[in-house]
Amino acid sequence: MLDKYFGELPEPFYLTRKEGTFVAGATCTEPHQSCFCVQFGGLSTEGLKYDLWFTDFGDVILVETGSARGEEVVKDLDLLNAPKELLYRKERIIERVEREQGFRRINDKKIFDWFSEEVTHEIWERLAEECYACGKCNMICPTCHCFDVVDMTDLEGSGERVRIWDACHLFRYGLVASGHNFRGERLARAQYRIYDKFYYPYERYGIFACVGCGRCFEACSADIDLRDVLKVAGGEGS
Repeated sequence: MLDKYFGELPEPFYLTRKEGTFVAGATCTEPHQSCFCVQFGGLSTEGLKYDLWFTDFGDVILVETGSARGEEVVKDLDLLNAPKELLYRKERIIERVEREQGFRRINDKKIFDWFSEEVTHEIWERLAEECYACGKCNMICPTCHCFDVVDMTDLEGSGERVRIWDACHLFRYGLVASGHNFRGERLARAQYRIYDKFYYPYERYGIFACVGCGRCFEACSADIDLRDVLKVAGGEGS
């Protein structure tokens, strides 16, 4: 998702760091209670970009390579060629985890249409009343990407202009030089964060920006659960 945000108008600092990043992933064998990633496509590695992928079976670990860099890392290791049986066992693990999470792929178009039509739904008022506007959900989210530009100076008269992560829940987020704040109301900020996961990216790229990790409501001081919004959007709540 970040590739889409920072690659459309090439962001050299992001692309440079990405180029030097070695990506290693692992098959989830014990999902956390707050995770709902299976609703966004399941746990299959098909189509994912990685260098190495691990699946821990307890008695043995399956190592899969997904790039030339991954091949380079494992070529001198004393590893055995994996039998097909391990790939089958991996698929069985994925199926078990999906069952435990109650796998049911959400209807992307239905969710998007709800967000298109329900800008004034009462759920936004409820969220705004509960939200502390602390920004923890922004800072812990793996796909939040808003930033601010600040000038850092020292006592000797030199300085530098740097970018820092910003949080759309914070009051100062929409504050501009004239003193106007185009998202001064807490409701507007609480709503925007969720729209920036399920409406704007889908409108622009055809995919949601939420990966279903559950970090946001694990960190939330008000115990706001993003899944409650999705239930309403999917016609399962009110």
